[in-house]
Amino acid sequence: MAGSATVFRTQEFWVSPAPHDEEAVKNLCVDMQGLDIVHLPSLNENFIVIGTYAGRLRVYRPSENPFSEQDVIVDSKMEHPILGVHCDHDIIGVQSASVQPLIALLHPKMVVVYELEVSSTNSSIAHGDSAQNIEASLKKLHQHDLKESAATMVYGRFREAQGGLAACVQSMRANISMWEQGQLAFTTSLECTVAGPMCYVPSTGSFVTVTAAFHAEAYTLMALQSSENAVCDWSVNLGEDALQVEYAQTDPPTIVVLGVKTMFWLEVNGTIRHSKRLEGSPSCMHVYGARGHSVDVLVAMHTRHIVVLRDTRVLWAAGVDAVPVAVAVATVGGHRGMIVAMDERGGVGCYYLGTDPVLTVQPSFEDRDIDYDAMDRQMAELQASIREMVLAEQPEASTQGATTPITVTGVVSAAACDAGGVATIDLSVTAAFRGAAGVGEVDVCFVTSSPEVAVHPQCVSLKAGAVQSTGTSIQATVTCRDMGTATVPPCVFVDVIAMPRDSTRGAVGSHRIHLPWVHSAAHINSSEDDGATGSELVLLRRQQKQESLTSSDNDVTVAAGDLLHVNVYVSEYPPGAGSLRSPEELLRTLHAAEGTSLGPSVSAATSPEVSGADGSAVLDMPNGATAVIAVTDTTTYTISTDAVGALGVALSCLERAILRAYPQPPVLHIPAQDVPFESYFRTIEHHFVVRQHLNELYAALDKQAEQIRVVQRRLMTRYTDKTPAPLDALDFLLDTAYNNMLEVAEKAESAQQNLARANSDVSAATRTMVDLLRICHALDEENTGILESALFVDFENATEDEGWEERVDAALVFLLKKNMSSQPRDVNRVEAFTIPDDVEPLKRHFRQLCEKLAQGIRLDGRQKLAKTVAEQDPIQSS
Repeated sequence: MAGSATVFRTQEFWVSPAPHDEEAVKNLCVDMQGLDIVHLPSLNENFIVIGTYAGRLRVYRPSENPFSEQDVIVDSKMEHPILGVHCDHDIIGVQSASVQPLIALLHPKMVVVYELEVSSTNSSIAHGDSAQNIEASLKKLHQHDLKESAATMVYGRFREAQGGLAACVQSMRANISMWEQGQLAFTTSLECTVAGPMCYVPSTGSFVTVTAAFHAEAYTLMALQSSENAVCDWSVNLGEDALQVEYAQTDPPTIVVLGVKTMFWLEVNGTIRHSKRLEGSPSCMHVYGARGHSVDVLVAMHTRHIVVLRDTRVLWAAGVDAVPVAVAVATVGGHRGMIVAMDERGGVGCYYLGTDPVLTVQPSFEDRDIDYDAMDRQMAELQASIREMVLAEQPEASTQGATTPITVTGVVSAAACDAGGVATIDLSVTAAFRGAAGVGEVDVCFVTSSPEVAVHPQCVSLKAGAVQSTGTSIQATVTCRDMGTATVPPCVFVDVIAMPRDSTRGAVGSHRIHLPWVHSAAHINSSEDDGATGSELVLLRRQQKQESLTSSDNDVTVAAGDLLHVNVYVSEYPPGAGSLRSPEELLRTLHAAEGTSLGPSVSAATSPEVSGADGSAVLDMPNGATAVIAVTDTTTYTISTDAVGALGVALSCLERAILRAYPQPPVLHIPAQDVPFESYFRTIEHHFVVRQHLNELYAALDKQAEQIRVVQRRLMTRYTDKTPAPLDALDFLLDTAYNNMLEVAEKAESAQQNLARANSDVSAATRTMVDLLRICHALDEENTGILESALFVDFENATEDEGWEERVDAALVFLLKKNMSSQPRDVNRVEAFTIPDDVEPLKRHFRQLCEKLAQGIRLDGRQKLAKTVAEQDPIQSS
């Protein structure tokens, strides 16, 4: 729980409001030493004593009732400013003749001891009750003059044999004056020249102070009284200024130092036991408890919060209404553990943590009966009232039919790819409205589906009247960033959204344009290439493009003897229906399906003249990959390619062309043995290796950063030390570590780019596998959606901590155990994702899912009877 971000508040028990006028605020300027608690044995109550720089001394008697003027029992104006307040029954050898407490005030040039005389009387009030009236006054008992201006004062029984409390006054120039038995015992000077916060450590008989050089120093009582210039017993560099120092009686004893940004827990020999960086700027603290080795501390923050610490652990934090400058813990009104806080404006309050107790009231037996008829009537009345208010708030234009639907259409007007592999596609978009009234100003935005795709302009603003009912034409250009090294996803589209700025005058219109990523499509007759097969054509095109296009370093290609081949069969179509009888018809249908010319037109000379003649259509991808679609007959097509991503592109193009060629959608089938599992797994393994390499670079970067921090701390210690010491080549180590970190950072940046490309590879390959499994196992739209969600097809920037592999593996395990199991059981994953050692479990689970799909088990939990071999493979049945 952070002190600056807590939602809890302290609860007010008794609060003395702060004054609002400027003069009163000036008179109540206070310091962290200006607050103390005095106990009256005669009344068995604790009073709050505060002193201000303006010389105002006030004594409060808090009660459970709201604040009143009677709660201020003493309000005296002293002649000098009050720097500190201390209350006890025996101070500097001055004892009270009665059991009344003593109040010692530290002024700039003197220490004055007063006796607080308190008397109480009972008075009767209405209804026979009585109230206790408290009257108090101050009696001056003793005064000690100081030679120098005082800064701080510490009380304690410094020498137990002499008894009574002694006072150690530190001047502004860090000179020490010791007062015992009502007289000055000795004076001495410290090594520092400016006074700082100070406390007394009874276990060692020493005084601990923090100097202006940010050093905590300890001086024994013997060293102080034996020399005019005392020498410190030990010194430790804190690295920052201190606001307050207090002693805690733990086992072993602890010295708590509150710095401007950090808290330190020191042992009595100067060793730093703990340190904690605070989330904000502290104002004061108070050590209120010690349990064994632990110290309980209240820390007030300038962010108007009070933080409760047990050593370095935050136990609680709560907000207050003002910035506390002094805090204490006391028993107030018979309640232990009250927090007494004084703010910078002079307001004093008693607070407690937590919330008010909830009084549980048992409902009566009659209240348990519910009148359901009355509830129904009340609900009907409320619904009718809501309906009337909604209708009344609707604008009049909506009732007059002023809301105009906007229609958006768009086509690909041209597509090209230069020698460097950069694809450029021109879009033509038309926005129009239907209705008599106009739609005013309209914003037309283009949203892409891939990070490699860029549209210019991204948004076009049309002024009022520009959108006509006949249509307004908008031109846009789509480019692919770094197509020579990027894997092209199988299906890329651009969403065009037209939004009227005045939502009451027009409805939002949208349209999706599929982008053709095949920038070159041509027909090659097998007879013209000496009967070249699809594999030979792929290798030939790869050799031809090697000089002009650079293949992707991360696009997983396959060897010459291990090219990808997928057979696509068409069945269940009406006899005499249209078909793709030749590569020429395939290309022509593909051009029509994409809405643009994908490359050079196919002339009649290169087209086979007879129906069903063997031939191939070659598709070139912008990333340098090649796919060959061989047309064997009207029902058989073979796709050969050298990259997994290109297989998905070719399959998507072929499927759209077939669906356009037939009047009724035919049934497509791909044999299970043609699904390229091994190529897909190589893509996953490459992605996983890139992730592991990036994590190793991150670990090396953390190690170099830690080394730099260690050297910086050592250099800071050398620079802040009073005695100059040689650097011992620390500057050379710092420069070397910094250069090493820059080198590792450059490697990590390059690995991040490789991971982004590997993410695109896995996304494209996964999309290809989803399309193959959809056609192979005849999955419907619902099961295909489940498979896409489980495989996270459209992921772009997966984090290194929760990457694609562990997320997909968890999803596959859930499907196998929950939806596709004969005995479904709940799969509750509560632990966080961690990067696995390898991808073998993922590969095993993916194969198991494919086997269950082949058995007819669907992802939504339903069973489907497996078709016969003849139904699944029309070629084998013929």
